[in-house]
Amino acid sequence: MLGPHIVFVYVAQGMLPLNHYVRSSLVVAKANNPNSTVTFITGCTVQHPPKGIQLVNSTELYTPEMADFRSLYLQHIQPEWVENGQVEWSVGHLLRYMYLKEYMFRFGVTRAYYMECDVLIVRKLRQDFECDNYLWAPHTGNSFLTGRWSAWAGTSMLKLEVVMDFIAFSKKLLSTNSPLLRQKGVENPHLTDMTFWYLFLAVSSKQFRTNWQVQDTPMKSLPAANKHQICHIADLGAFDERDGDLQAGFDGWLVPGYTTKGPLYTVHFCAARKSVLHSLVTTGKYPECATSGIAWEWVVGGLLLVLCIGYFGRSRTAAKRCLGVIFVVLIATLVWVWFLWKPSARDYS
Repeated sequence: MLGPHIVFVYVAQGMLPLNHYVRSSLVVAKANNPNSTVTFITGCTVQHPPKGIQLVNSTELYTPEMADFRSLYLQHIQPEWVENGQVEWSVGHLLRYMYLKEYMFRFGVTRAYYMECDVLIVRKLRQDFECDNYLWAPHTGNSFLTGRWSAWAGTSMLKLEVVMDFIAFSKKLLSTNSPLLRQKGVENPHLTDMTFWYLFLAVSSKQFRTNWQVQDTPMKSLPAANKHQICHIADLGAFDERDGDLQAGFDGWLVPGYTTKGPLYTVHFCAARKSVLHSLVTTGKYPECATSGIAWEWVVGGLLLVLCIGYFGRSRTAAKRCLGVIFVVLIATLVWVWFLWKPSARDYS
């Protein structure tokens, strides 16, 4: 029996390093869901792609609509409304859903799990659904009055029509210059794609609107959206919002953890913890991840170091040896920076 479709989107350019965390996410997703189609949408060049992963070049999915949306976003969203003023980073998060929409439409995928690239799927995903769509949208502690306005689709199960309606809603929200975006940006300046998802759910789901205490006055300023059946993904099982590996009950990769809601399906290594993801996986049962850290650029760098040390080491003067050490360190640094960080300029993962 075929498993559910799983999609990762990495909107970046350049060479994807062999020890990048997204490779670990892909390998683990396929290992735990062998009957699922695991798709990786990216603009990066992927050396030695993980086995069994469907690679889709993001440039083939690109449409003028994406450029128009980016311009619209930059026109209406002020840098001070976004964390650290990273407007390009912020709009990049929304563009991922446009790539997801194009992929689902062109490949005939009606519903799929969408995962951010720093999410590990640590066991076989469910495909018995009581709800049409799932994302991280807690019913409590997310009141409209708090100004937090956060619903996260970085671990979600979405139908194509919901993705399409969300994009249409987001464009209307920007083009109408919604006062709620300004309110969020000024009073609680952490405006992200999670803000757009929160407002979309408030319009498209009466249940969330009621639970979040969204009042009639702000609702009138929001554009209309189709009604959908959308549920909190925690109702489907234990899907981690962040730092699940630090919580009690997580037993590592050989025996994925259990929580009070049952087996743990995913772990989200957000923000700075992305660097932890790959190192943890390589100590587990996934040999392809462990070997992927030995990239050919490290071999080249090592040979250069040996040659330099051999040449300068034969010098009899202390000055030449000192210059040799400086030269060796410089070469090693350049090799490391060039190959490991080249793709990071447009990293919207």
